[in-house]
Amino acid sequence: NITTDLVKTKPKQIVMENLNVEGMKQNKFLAKSVSDASMSEIKRQLEYKTKWTGIEFLQVNRFFPSSKLCSNCGEKKVNLSLSDRIYNCESCGFTLDRDHNAAINIRNAAINIRNEVVLPGVTRKNACGVASSGSGFARTKLATMKQERSLKCTI
Repeated sequence: NITTDLVKTKPKQIVMENLNVEGMKQNKFLAKSVSDASMSEIKRQLEYKTKWTGIEFLQVNRFFPSSKLCSNCGEKKVNLSLSDRIYNCESCGFTLDRDHNAAINIRNAAINIRNEVVLPGVTRKNACGVASSGSGFARTKLATMKQERSLKCTI
């Protein structure tokens, strides 16, 4: 099982993109592959297995432009179609496989969360279940009382 194998590597955190699976099923070219992948089941298993093993689980919001951002310079590519499998940045000339580029951007989003950089749409829940959110790149202020936080990223 891929989720068990992933959790057995004991990473500090697992970051997953929150894709619009239902919308992807509407695309006649993606529908069968998306249905076969059982993405919602993979997410469910990762959530409970990371909670059980103490691994941090983060999700990047479906609107975060992971595929459109250059992982080298941060420039956003406006016109990027699904058929573009290689990411070519017009700004810095960086070239990389599109999915690898997106994975680096998702990892970088998780690093920003870990460093408590608040990005647009990030929602955090502390141990008391109180949600707080922020926008821009301001740092969060830590509470005067020690509270464990579980982070749910909706970038």
